[in-house]
Amino acid sequence: MKFWKQVFATIVGIIIMCFLCSVLSIMVISSLSFFSSKTATVKPNSVLYMNFDVAINDNAPSEFIPSFNFAGQAIQQPLGLNSILKCIEKAKTDDNIKGIFINTMSFSGGLSKAHEVREALENFKKESGKFIVAYSKSMELSGYYVSSAADKIFMNTEGSLKFYGLSGTIMFYKNMLDKLDVDVQVFRPEGCKFKSAVEPFILDKMSEASKEQTKKYMSSMWNNILRDISTSRNISIDDLNYYADNLLITGSKAAEKYGLIDEASHYDLAEQYVNVLLGNDSTRKPETITISKYAETIANDKEVDTRDRIAVIYATGNIIDGKGNESKIGDVTLSKQIQEARKDKNVKAVVLRVDSPGGSALASEVILREIILTKAEKPVIASFGRYAASGGYYISCMSDKIVCEENSITGSIGVFGMLPDASKLLQEKIGITIDHVNTNKNSSLTPPFEAMSDGWKDYFNTNVNDVYTTFISHVAEGRNMTVEAVDAIAQGRVWLGSDAINIGLVDELGGLSRAIEVAAETANIEKYQITTFPKPKDPYTQIMEMFSGDDYEANMAAKLGVLYQYYETLTYLNETSGVQARLPYYIDIK
Repeated sequence: MKFWKQVFATIVGIIIMCFLCSVLSIMVISSLSFFSSKTATVKPNSVLYMNFDVAINDNAPSEFIPSFNFAGQAIQQPLGLNSILKCIEKAKTDDNIKGIFINTMSFSGGLSKAHEVREALENFKKESGKFIVAYSKSMELSGYYVSSAADKIFMNTEGSLKFYGLSGTIMFYKNMLDKLDVDVQVFRPEGCKFKSAVEPFILDKMSEASKEQTKKYMSSMWNNILRDISTSRNISIDDLNYYADNLLITGSKAAEKYGLIDEASHYDLAEQYVNVLLGNDSTRKPETITISKYAETIANDKEVDTRDRIAVIYATGNIIDGKGNESKIGDVTLSKQIQEARKDKNVKAVVLRVDSPGGSALASEVILREIILTKAEKPVIASFGRYAASGGYYISCMSDKIVCEENSITGSIGVFGMLPDASKLLQEKIGITIDHVNTNKNSSLTPPFEAMSDGWKDYFNTNVNDVYTTFISHVAEGRNMTVEAVDAIAQGRVWLGSDAINIGLVDELGGLSRAIEVAAETANIEKYQITTFPKPKDPYTQIMEMFSGDDYEANMAAKLGVLYQYYETLTYLNETSGVQARLPYYIDIK
């Protein structure tokens, strides 16, 4: 009897499961039908509404779907820099769009992307003659930097503007490791004094070389920001530095007093001002369309009548061996994408868009080989986003031309190796020991269980020096420089884009749009379509990931907030193997 009860319960369970799966499928299909049936339109006398507080990636999905999942955590669909730039460009000549309204506290894509968007807004004003109005409850520096391109800036009467300069924060782990009796074995090329990626594990503060390079590129970044704000707000750079040094911008009223904003006010009054510009009744709500909705209308535009294409290949995240995804550059995955673009006869040029702090040196070498093979058949232009450093520069250095944003972090031409020695922790504190049977003197290498022999230390030192020599040789060939000249500006040193152009590491300052123009010019084509890699996921796949919670990284980022950066660092260390060509550390600039 008990047996038949179990059989019956199993059958009932299977029936219930099938029913739930059917319901879920119906929900997904219904959702897709609902979204596809809604076509975004731009109403006459509209304003393009921009909010940049959500995550901003280089590339965005071509299909826009609601921001939710069934894993207990709401997630905002990220914006794409490509979509933002297309929207601003299209709005210039769209008779239904009369202006732009920015309502944002911060810009989440980094200061290099902020500069690219800000330049697009400046061009929008200059070429279209249309207005830009900005409002915010409070503003981070990044949000204010973008908003400063507006004709008029409003901020809530009780809001704050964080205007006191840039600061870089680094977390060091040495004292914790000392308490645990864990020693980190570090291998760096001789003379590579600026390659400070390992410092958080062997020091309790920044080395003088690390401070020197960080101060240099952060000062350049700050000066670039002040230059643009000074021009837009007609305030001298000396005065702006004085306000920052003396913490004079305490709130919106002080920001208004010193000219950083136009009016300490409220959202409804900002809306009324927009209505006046539109010629509407001041009590009426302005007609607005969001970036994501406006991007849908652009997607419906008729494509250029040509088969010629420029392939934009997005390389985003840490460089790892194996397969990658939207947030990690896997040498296997990216190599296949480059090969596909190379073999496509309709693709006349390739733009490699890099937003990466680097990673595996071996994976970088594999990717670079595909770039070299592609360059032999068609032009390859590198475009640098927030980062294109170390391994990110490695995969780009042989491109025909390199176009870099002035606030991009690049260079860091150097490598390192790192292995932990936790033998004291394991043996003396926990009581774990190991033993070996070897065929040869150095057959066993078992970190973190044992200290490393002198022979193995010499082995790894030789290895990192060889990889560094290969790295600077590639750069020398790609940039038409001598190896000695590259070594003089390399040694792991980080450079800002606006400084990198002066030492020959990049060819031209500009964003993704300019890189595409350069690709077209180099390929000698005037009309072209854009094809992107990786291919965007279809709406069905995106919704299923939301339902299942498979979008793990997005879930973790949403749950951990500002702590996500440390989770990401620990995850990277867990995945790290071999010699690394990577930025010094995760540095939070704000």
